Amino acid sequence: LDCTAGYQSIGNREPMFVTNTRVFRARTAFRNACDTLIANRTGAVYAVDTLTAQALSRDAAYVVREGKYTVSLKDGTSQRQYLVMTTVWDRTSGEWKMVHLHESYRVIAP
Repeated sequence: LDCTAGYQSIGNREPMFVTNTRVFRARTAFRNACDTLIANRTGAVYAVDTLTAQALSRDAAYVVREGKYTVSLKDGTSQRQYLVMTTVWDRTSGEWKMVHLHESYRVIAP
């Protein structure tokens, strides 16, 4: 999870971010939540196996990525998941912004 890239990619519509039933409506709240979420991590690698993009209109599209996601933690352990990430994009004033992101995953046994 790259908080800086996510912060730069998201649009300005509410809600900004929803996770575990918590709703973040402002960009700063999203950024703070993201930074807290990754605080125990030393890194992560998303090895994408498949990537599909589909135009919905001239100004809307969605992208689906699937692959192995490995998160390295500060305690020296790591977590491996098979992750499917779907993002929806909107083009406004010539700039593409993410307006929706959904992730589903299953844990990969060690």
